[in-house]
Amino acid sequence: GVDDLMLEIFTGIIEELESMPDKHGEDYFEQEGYLLFEHVSVNRSLYRGILDSHTFTRKLRDHIRKIVRKHLDSHADEISSSPIPIEIAAQHMVSSTLGLIDWWMAEDAPYSLERMGMIYDHLIIQATWHALVPENPMKLP
Repeated sequence: GVDDLMLEIFTGIIEELESMPDKHGEDYFEQEGYLLFEHVSVNRSLYRGILDSHTFTRKLRDHIRKIVRKHLDSHADEISSSPIPIEIAAQHMVSSTLGLIDWWMAEDAPYSLERMGMIYDHLIIQATWHALVPENPMKLP
């Protein structure tokens, strides 16, 4: 159905982001955020449909959560002493990202892709990492 098609499309984007060439650059997550919002911008009606479909949003959340979880698990040594369970951190990042996309579209994209990339990086990636591992600045993927 439509849900599966949308999931497939979205999975494609995520895989594309994951395989970005310069994964270790300082601005990796800013770049990732930029590409994410660029994709939203180009496929607005698709995302509107995604965010308006609760069934789909749930499937999408579960899907992205697994990916985020995999990333966090790869830093398990650093995170193991964190008071915040990894699955809650992953859930938070996914909800925040979808919420940010939803807000940006509802407000008719008031900020540039660059700015949204920076906000995604600072507010979602860096802030969550800092909450998980306060004594340790983020090491890139």
